[in-house]
Amino acid sequence: MKYLLVSLLMLLVTSLSAQYQDRQKEDHPLAANRLILKGDFANAVNPKDPSVLLSLEYQFRTWVSFTQEVGMVADVRNNESTEDEYLGFKVREELRFYYQPGNSEEALWYFSVNAMYRYLKVDERLTAGYGCTSSWTGSCDYLRFYDEETRSHRYGGGFRLGITKSVSPRLTLEGDIGMNMMYLLLDRRQEENVTYFFRDDFFFNNERGLRLQPTFSAKVGYVLMRRPQANNP
Repeated sequence: MKYLLVSLLMLLVTSLSAQYQDRQKEDHPLAANRLILKGDFANAVNPKDPSVLLSLEYQFRTWVSFTQEVGMVADVRNNESTEDEYLGFKVREELRFYYQPGNSEEALWYFSVNAMYRYLKVDERLTAGYGCTSSWTGSCDYLRFYDEETRSHRYGGGFRLGITKSVSPRLTLEGDIGMNMMYLLLDRRQEENVTYFFRDDFFFNNERGLRLQPTFSAKVGYVLMRRPQANNP
């Protein structure tokens, strides 16, 4: 699998190199989109932490763009803590490289590298056990129940492959798939000689530490600014 990904990336880099050397393709209609506002609708149905995300893509040179994405976590899907309070946001930066498959005037493919961060605070129900001899609550001398604020910081980076096309002079559609390497840090209060029982522990344990995660996005964009077209002599 690792060697297949490396081979695909090398093939893509070769294709991009040839693409940028072909000056005749700079008049592609999509290449004139300088600034685009986008909404990510796929993330709204994320099975873990659905979010409302908006982004601005700035094409600072032909075939190359930078995107800044921000948004709020809209829900925390956890069957055992539906009434817990939460607060979260996501941030993502993307450097994107476009290329044209054949002579298509309707669509452009792209490859991108991404960096991302998610902050999530959950007020969860916590059980603290004192004098416990095992991980079972019945082994404790006594228990204390209270609400505890848990903060998580998720860092990540990865790549995406996708396609974008115009549906009107101002509207665009795009979709992509990719892989991210994620790392989750938890900020929880821990006291010595106390055993903690977290009702929501499975929610964070599924993300704890370093892990590889596939990604998918589907976006609708609105072109805010277009690049002036040079007149041919």
